[in-house]
Amino acid sequence: MEKSGNLPSELSVDFDPTVNSPKFMIESVDRQGKTFDLKSIFPPTFEGKRLTSRITCQEIAIVGPGDFVGEDVVYEVLMERMEGVSKEMMIFSGLCSDTTCKEINQSCRLYLAKVAP
Repeated sequence: MEKSGNLPSELSVDFDPTVNSPKFMIESVDRQGKTFDLKSIFPPTFEGKRLTSRITCQEIAIVGPGDFVGEDVVYEVLMERMEGVSKEMMIFSGLCSDTTCKEINQSCRLYLAKVAP
């Protein structure tokens, strides 16, 4: 991942997670509480930050390798699709309801590095 200072300010020092989607690795999931323990990997100013976010998107796009559009699913289907997929093979993104990212409520996407068999 590019770590240079070449990013525009809205994607680096002035990053607003209610306008641009941060990207996270999923560390753990509370399926009933609809919360994810996340580790931020983008933008660089958020990198390494850990947080717990409630996922309240009505639809979540699952995007596989080579797929640019993705498939929109509801939360329960997302949970089923995530079973058996290594956490290292998933990146989650979405717009936060505020700057704390305690809730991710829009533009939710799960990127899969490879599709489970």
